[in-house]
Amino acid sequence: YLIEAFKPGSKGGGGGDAEERARSDFKDTAYWNPSVLTDESGRATLSFTLPDNLTTWQLLAIGQTKDHKYGAAVREIIETKKTIVRPLRPRFAVEGDRIDVGATVHNFTDSVQDFTVTLDGEGFTHEGDPEKKLIIASDDMAKIIFPVTALPGKEISFHFKAQAEGAVDEITEKIPVYEFGTPQSVATSGQTEESATETVYIPAEDEARRGTLTAVISPTLASYLPKGLEYLAQFPYGCAEQTVSAFLPSLALKKLQDFDAFRITDDATLEKNIIGGLQKLYNFQRSDGGFGYWSGSEKSYPYLTAYIVYALNAAKDSGYSVDANVLSRAGDYLQNVLRSQDLEDRIDLTTRAYILFVLSENGRTDLGLLNNLYEKRSQLPLFARTYLAMAYGNHKNAQTVLQEIINQVKIDARGAHFEEENEGYWTFSMNTNSRTTALVLQAMVRIMPDQDLVPKLVRYLLAVREMGHWDTTQSTVASLFAFTEFLKETGELDANYAATVKIDDERVLSEDFNAGNILTKAEVVKAFGDLGADTYKDVTLTKEGEGRLYYDLSMDYFLTQDTIRETDQGIGITREITPMDPAQKDFQVQGTYKTKLTITVPEDRHFVAIESPLPAGFEPIDFTLQTSQQYLKDEINQAEDGWFWWNPIWYFNHTEFRDDEIFLFADYLPAGVYEYEYLTRATTAGQFRERPAKAWEMYYPEIFGQTDGGWMEIKE
Repeated sequence: YLIEAFKPGSKGGGGGDAEERARSDFKDTAYWNPSVLTDESGRATLSFTLPDNLTTWQLLAIGQTKDHKYGAAVREIIETKKTIVRPLRPRFAVEGDRIDVGATVHNFTDSVQDFTVTLDGEGFTHEGDPEKKLIIASDDMAKIIFPVTALPGKEISFHFKAQAEGAVDEITEKIPVYEFGTPQSVATSGQTEESATETVYIPAEDEARRGTLTAVISPTLASYLPKGLEYLAQFPYGCAEQTVSAFLPSLALKKLQDFDAFRITDDATLEKNIIGGLQKLYNFQRSDGGFGYWSGSEKSYPYLTAYIVYALNAAKDSGYSVDANVLSRAGDYLQNVLRSQDLEDRIDLTTRAYILFVLSENGRTDLGLLNNLYEKRSQLPLFARTYLAMAYGNHKNAQTVLQEIINQVKIDARGAHFEEENEGYWTFSMNTNSRTTALVLQAMVRIMPDQDLVPKLVRYLLAVREMGHWDTTQSTVASLFAFTEFLKETGELDANYAATVKIDDERVLSEDFNAGNILTKAEVVKAFGDLGADTYKDVTLTKEGEGRLYYDLSMDYFLTQDTIRETDQGIGITREITPMDPAQKDFQVQGTYKTKLTITVPEDRHFVAIESPLPAGFEPIDFTLQTSQQYLKDEINQAEDGWFWWNPIWYFNHTEFRDDEIFLFADYLPAGVYEYEYLTRATTAGQFRERPAKAWEMYYPEIFGQTDGGWMEIKE
């Protein structure tokens, strides 16, 4: 049917060849004009260039008169050619994949044709002849294969061309390329008043790819904050908490000073992101006025709702328009929470402390409710007591609460920090020990700014960063807020000194810091190849003058391994791919396959994310699309009526089917074993990298598991 529809001259219009150039401009909508003015006879003429799609286009015109009469007309035109080449390729590739890239060539001329078909482009190497010959009868088609290997890089560009006498077509398409292996990033950081030396090990050549050693120095920790902002702004999973965290610290830092160092994007883009974030947040509000983590969450979360109310008020105070009805309904929800809480329940008391803090930040301090909570403070975790202290402000009880917190400090070589008695118990509040430490720093800057622990807390928080940010979005937000208030209090922006960095005896960096460049950093990057493989190097950092030198040392490289081993660090995950046909022993093009993920959770976990990457030769079958083969739905445990009490996968309340992976998210997973199944179809032959599937607790990323990774083959 489709071939008939594409024949020149078939229904709806002619079929002259398009301009002979490579087709690459593909669109779903060719043209849109919402306001076309006609002449007195009701006629209007316009022109536009069709995209490169070879398809049937529908032209729809809707007319309106001044006296509110309407009419519509529909016409179809066909955009086609005498020959059409259609690429057969996966949606993506992993470096090293050997792919049988193909093309079908359609001959719509009136005679048998000798076709020359070529494939060239970038990002791959040919495993055979890039030019091949085909003889195709009139109104027939043929398939041709070009084996290629994907090279390391960001994308592959395929350029196909099929040419015969009086007929030619060529098309260019691009696909992304992903790496296989394990990215490694190790770092240390610190501060010094005079000099510091760090020893680093440079890996062997056969262990690392694209390795670099980076040293960054700065006269103030203010210059370390944009990395945390970038992490929040680019975090890939947009639940309600992460939507807030993406823009909230930007509002706080803008209030510090109007420094370019804090501008990770221009004002127009920042405003667009904040307004877009606010609009997205509104979709997470439920009928009771509270907020869920996703638009499909089945209940509201008081702690999350308080966090969002805090953000909405911060945006409002910064001059952004906030939906008053959304804010009012959320406020009513929090008031209902305060009225209905069990004052003997530790979780309710913890939530209460945060709600009262949020209210106090907006000038609505309720001393009576705070005093009631003060009497029960021994039942609160450290971070909730910190919120209680900050909610009190200058009240004497604030110092009492904070001193009790200080009595539980832990000091080690990295500085001072705090640990919750049972960290895992408080995951409902998205808390980690890093976040607790940051909140205590914020409270001390407000209440006891001269306390000796303040610089030790700063040092610790700088030391535990990973790739410029803290372990979770919540820890990063809390740290950015604490450092913002620290900078306001200390006036650290007055440093004036000369700094140097040496690797062994070689000076690799010199910089003078003063008022003119106080918010800048100096950086030097050395490739592993310039340092020598499998060696130890001393990095010495010194300063002369007034101020404190902050430094970061990091090594980044790609661990090169053909296989990746299975890992269980608190969550177990296995992946099994089997044919739907039990008689089939291997993977074949056009075959349908079931993937079963088995997730083992030995303890209750909160906010669990799971990624299961696809081999490049597979495409997922998404049953939310009605064009999918719905009858196959009964073959897996995703079916709406197929729940079983021993496999409660309904805990996964958010799923995403992407081109290259399946993503799952669960607000809460009780201890147990979970099986999640999905179907894929093999579309392309070749040998493909099978990247590991991963499961991790989003706010405790050290609790994770991954499957092994290696190779698999799909046969024609």
